Amino acid sequence: MLSTTFPQIITHEKALVDCDTEFEEFVKTMDILGSKLGPMVFQFPLFDRWKFPKQESFLAVLEPFLKKLPADHKFVVEIRNKNWLDARFADVLREQNVALALTDTSFVPRPWKIKEKLDLITADFAYVRWLGDRKGIEKQTTT
Repeated sequence: MLSTTFPQIITHEKALVDCDTEFEEFVKTMDILGSKLGPMVFQFPLFDRWKFPKQESFLAVLEPFLKKLPADHKFVVEIRNKNWLDARFADVLREQNVALALTDTSFVPRPWKIKEKLDLITADFAYVRWLGDRKGIEKQTTT
């Protein structure tokens, strides 16, 4: 199965607002993969306080968007605002069977560091993204 990330026009530029056309076009295109299509990932940037001043502002956009997702596809959400990784955020994903991206990266807490804080399983599947310390790796090699 192949996993893919949504275009940045959806996640970064429009941040889920007024992006129905782009969303539907992307999903329709990915459907060409048929049974090879795996989870589709909403990989959000680190939002600054001007875009979303707090978690509640982001959830006010995220919740209604997730409710519209087609049930016959699998979806994942990855966020970079580490303070938003809490039980409330996980519950929003869980309500719609959307997986929380479990990432091994240096810029958000690693899953094993936050597993006591919240239940990391938010869907009937798990999505793990192994990145590691990219800057540390790139100091040693770029290939």
